[in-house]
Amino acid sequence: MISEQKENNVYVLMSTYNGQRYIEEQINSILNQENCKINLIVRDDGSTDKTKSILKKYAEKGLLKFVEDGMNLRPARSFFRLVELAPSNGFYAFADQDDYWNPDKMSRAIRLLNKNDADIPLVYYSNAEVVDQNLNSLNRRVYKKEQTPTPEKILCGYGVQGCTMVFNNCLREIFLKEDISNLDVEMHDFFLCDVCVACGGKVVFDNVPTMKYRQHENNVLGFDAKTSKMKKLKKRICELFKEAEKSIADDADILMRYESYMSQTGKKLVVNVQQYKKSFAMRIRLAASLMKGGFEKKEVLKAFKILMKKA
Repeated sequence: MISEQKENNVYVLMSTYNGQRYIEEQINSILNQENCKINLIVRDDGSTDKTKSILKKYAEKGLLKFVEDGMNLRPARSFFRLVELAPSNGFYAFADQDDYWNPDKMSRAIRLLNKNDADIPLVYYSNAEVVDQNLNSLNRRVYKKEQTPTPEKILCGYGVQGCTMVFNNCLREIFLKEDISNLDVEMHDFFLCDVCVACGGKVVFDNVPTMKYRQHENNVLGFDAKTSKMKKLKKRICELFKEAEKSIADDADILMRYESYMSQTGKKLVVNVQQYKKSFAMRIRLAASLMKGGFEKKEVLKAFKILMKKA
């Protein structure tokens, strides 16, 4: 484990893979954060380009901790490994290798998290500005409006953007109480949010964009403004009838390893998700619970998939 630092430091956790093109811009934006002490910990996941040599240059200058173990763990396990390596105090933030952080990203997150009880698990995430490969604005945001990340939505696979996430030490300590390193967890960010709400924690959304979410040839994720409404509709219809590769019930099975740390309400919700395929009445209740925070297209889509046992 990396040696501990002073309290209230920020530990930025970055997993890299063949990211030579944009990684220096991202590292510099992280190191230039205002009003906080940044400790950048980077683990390379088997890059074959110049990523590792770039990281070593920063490490030699004492600007980051470089973890190189020669293994290709894939994103979820790589980020989980970073959570293990980080010291047991302060705040923790996930970072992708190709984005660009605004200077006040971390100070905003800390300020909002500090308004809550530090003795419960906490997760912060924010909006982000969608930009092209040269950081030019595409006049889009990841989230079009204010989000309401209820526990029901989180446990049903609600999309929290991991590259904006910041979480507290309480959540880290609970997460590390169970060894899930060899289990099939698809998304590190989604799973940590699951643990958070299941164990009586809170997920906080900030509608102010705190970073630039770069779109390029290797990561365009559906922000193409040129896509017609008809194509978008066809895509949603296809998604509606396509069964998820990994069910929300499968995720709940893994999450039950944390049963002894769950709140009474959290455990009940996890069990409802775990067993939602067993009866139509259970599916009706779970689908209806998604609408508590308001109707959005993705919630309606998820509710229908739950009713059809395809979530």
